[in-house]
Amino acid sequence: MAQCLVSYQRSNSIHEQNAILLTGYIRKVFNNEESSDCEWPQLVKYLCLVFLVETDDEWDADNVHNSIAVTHNNTTITRMTNFGFKTAYLRNVVCAGTHIWKFKYIENGYQDWIGICDANKPTILRGPVSNAIYDTAYGLTFSKLSFLHRPATEIRARNGDITGYNCIGKDTIEMRLDFNTLTLSYTINNSAAYFRAFANIKPTEYRVCVTLSQKDTQIALIDYQHIY
Repeated sequence: MAQCLVSYQRSNSIHEQNAILLTGYIRKVFNNEESSDCEWPQLVKYLCLVFLVETDDEWDADNVHNSIAVTHNNTTITRMTNFGFKTAYLRNVVCAGTHIWKFKYIENGYQDWIGICDANKPTILRGPVSNAIYDTAYGLTFSKLSFLHRPATEIRARNGDITGYNCIGKDTIEMRLDFNTLTLSYTINNSAAYFRAFANIKPTEYRVCVTLSQKDTQIALIDYQHIY
């Protein structure tokens, strides 16, 4: 009964685009492109929703540096020591569609990196994840500057490109990987506008990785959606 309740709650939160896809599928099954939702058996729609519910993502306890603790049902990571950059990986390997991960800073770090890396390469748990180490890695740096008392501000390279953000409070970071357009985009604190950080990314399999640099830094994965 509990499992059914969880499935029902998840089916109600399915992404709108996936629900539209499901609607078209059911109409095709019933051979009636003009039928309305109310004409279908609700049990059929419910069962389809349960099977289409987006898969959760979580921190992969087998691919997290031993200085990082994984807690709260594998949704939260906390840096337990100082001394260098240490990395944690999420479990899902993705290669198609659009994927959106939403992270919440519980305790801001000094210099962290949030992005994606080639899932076909060995995981690197010690040291920063970047293109200097991986053949294929894309991400932004998120830093804490305690003397700034204003919303998150951009970190820019000399050529003007945004390479990260100064995050002051308990900021929310949303990362969107779109295989249809081969782009990786970010938005800060639930802004409606995404910033396209990377274009023409290599079409391959990816997994999310986060590098933490300072003790007590804590980040939670609060939402994940796969748009088909």
